[in-house]
Amino acid sequence: MLETTFEELLNEFDESVRDKIRAKAEEYKATHVVVYRNEDLGSFQCGHLQALCIGPNNTVKTIDGLEGKAMPGNWRFYPKSYAKVGEV
Repeated sequence: MLETTFEELLNEFDESVRDKIRAKAEEYKATHVVVYRNEDLGSFQCGHLQALCIGPNNTVKTIDGLEGKAMPGNWRFYPKSYAKVGEV
């Protein structure tokens, strides 16, 4: 899992959703955001990205142990990169 800046992480997504990701990270008081990518070659969504807020007020509290593990609730998505929220 690649460590990146928050702005670089947001740039992985379409411009139409960047502000939404930023707003959710603030709303949930996330310490990190992890980008997950669909790795299922048989899926029509292969390559699609999802963001997950990480922090003490979230279901996933820390980035520790996420490497190589599927996104909670979605076995097709695996971590690609992460960033500390607000880091430029």
